[in-house]
Amino acid sequence: MGQFLDKPNTEKESHFNGISEGAHYGLSSMQGWRIHMEDAHTHVTNIPELPNTAFFAIFDGHGGKTVAQAGSAGIMKAILSSQPFKEAKTEQDKTNAKTLEAATKQGLLDLDDLIKQEHEELRQGHDRSGSTVVTCFITPTHFVFGNCGDSRVVLVSNNVVKFASSDHKPTNASEQERVKKAGGFVEMGRVCGNLAVSRALGDYEYKDRSDLPAKDQKISAAADMTVIERTDQDNFLVMACDGIWDVCTNDQIRVFVTFYLERGYSTIQIAEKLLDHCLEIGSRDNMSVLVITLKGSPKAKSQIPENESEEQHEKRIAEEKAALSEEFAKLPQAQQPAAPPTGVVGTAPANPANPPARRPSEDDE
Repeated sequence: MGQFLDKPNTEKESHFNGISEGAHYGLSSMQGWRIHMEDAHTHVTNIPELPNTAFFAIFDGHGGKTVAQAGSAGIMKAILSSQPFKEAKTEQDKTNAKTLEAATKQGLLDLDDLIKQEHEELRQGHDRSGSTVVTCFITPTHFVFGNCGDSRVVLVSNNVVKFASSDHKPTNASEQERVKKAGGFVEMGRVCGNLAVSRALGDYEYKDRSDLPAKDQKISAAADMTVIERTDQDNFLVMACDGIWDVCTNDQIRVFVTFYLERGYSTIQIAEKLLDHCLEIGSRDNMSVLVITLKGSPKAKSQIPENESEEQHEKRIAEEKAALSEEFAKLPQAQQPAAPPTGVVGTAPANPANPPARRPSEDDE
């Protein structure tokens, strides 16, 4: 915990695929400075039970990789096995956004219990890992977002941040209240002085009140759910773990993705460039990011040149970085990254477009 490599591991695991007409995704993850890679992810674009529907999830593990990896492997089955989904009899009922909202919320609670049952080391307390998770169903008509912890999803529509999930931090008033009612406390911005998030899968030592439902434990696996109708003005989605939000605001991400889409970069290239950018500006965490272009995605105004010499390539990259910095500088000061005051690290802001970047810590979880 809190330990780093001598130099960052910049090897990337990346994936790219189409979703539907005009929609593509690029996913990339990188270990970075951390000694171990504890992130995981799920991307499913062909779901037999849900025609023309895609599902994505980013898991940000802490204290080990067990929960993140088990969550990634089991989340789809847990949602499709949940009571709300089983009660949907017709295809129309199953793909209904409200069904998927209820199925995701219950599925994550069921998954949290199942992971504990299937891993004795977690039950015995020898493995104390946990994982935040952010999820998204994309149906032909709706987005269904789920958030448990401080990973985040951002929807850009009509060139503005239309929606951003709110981080679950122990310093949030509603989170503090639940922690205290469950017999815990918040000290130095951490649950019981240890954990820097207040909702997550795993972390079973904080789920020790048999007299309370799962959603009311000190650390809760209950996700906040949001359903948003799709429009032709929707530009793109970005889902990422807190290694990205440590150093970037929502609006900086909006500018970054738009900037490179307009220069002819693909979603996978943008995801990889974003990891490199965040590493360069100071992120010391594992990083995973998913970029999904939608029907209203910015159109390329130019293309990446072919057959560049090394000198031409380096010159172009330097010019792009300088131009991107100029675009960031145009943002209002409130949308620039800034360390929040001590004691309110990561508190979700009222305006989704311009929260401060989260302040990195040596062991954020």
